Amino acid sequence: MIIYKRVYNYAIIFLVIELFTRVLNYNKENNGFYSLKYSVLYFDSNFTGLVILSLCSYLLYLKYVKGNDLKIQRRILYFLLLATFSRGAIAALILTRIGLGSKKRIRGKAFLIIAVAVVIFSILTIEYIEQSQSYSSIDGSFNSKFYIISQALSFYESLPILVHWFGIGMGNTSQFIGIFAHNIFVTMILEMGIVGTVLFLLYVFYTLKLSNGYALFIWVPIFVGGISLFSAFSPFAFIICALICCENMVDKKYEF
Repeated sequence: MIIYKRVYNYAIIFLVIELFTRVLNYNKENNGFYSLKYSVLYFDSNFTGLVILSLCSYLLYLKYVKGNDLKIQRRILYFLLLATFSRGAIAALILTRIGLGSKKRIRGKAFLIIAVAVVIFSILTIEYIEQSQSYSSIDGSFNSKFYIISQALSFYESLPILVHWFGIGMGNTSQFIGIFAHNIFVTMILEMGIVGTVLFLLYVFYTLKLSNGYALFIWVPIFVGGISLFSAFSPFAFIICALICCENMVDKKYEF
């Protein structure tokens, strides 16, 4: 735990510096909290939110599974996450905290959270595409998520079967539809293709088996928050997943 505490302290120092860079780069031309979203160290504060979300997820694992609560670090990270104004990351953490707040029936609750989030988002997407429903009155950024899906689906239909199988390549969506994928499901279907998606999901299920299901502490926020923003180039998420698997393997070793 001493090592974890030191690592989290260093991470907090780094993230505080990142917050200061956003404050120093305050943009008056943007409305509201958007003035504080420009980041020097990341593409924008939403990506900072993904990093903090991953760190918080591991702290929840340590608290509820291992019985070790880094309370001070956890609360500071909560504040830093709120300061990113990344609503997707904040919502994902809240749902993870509520759903996985105990070790009982963790798998059932996790899959229920993901399923409900996907169903709600799917309904909103169908209304946006089929009924030309616009969510601009709610928020321009929120509306853009559905615009990306609409553009991605239209482009996907025009692609040959071979590309359906193997995708257009990671990070290449912006070259074809003029905007990044953002959404985890757009990334999987359009960029990874059928083969890549199957391999990715097999990896997810393998980590769940290896960790006795506790890898859900990172995959639930990734899949839920990924509806709003996701990047395949997220080493922090995969590192957290690996740590959970390693911790579980060590526990199994000492059981014998």
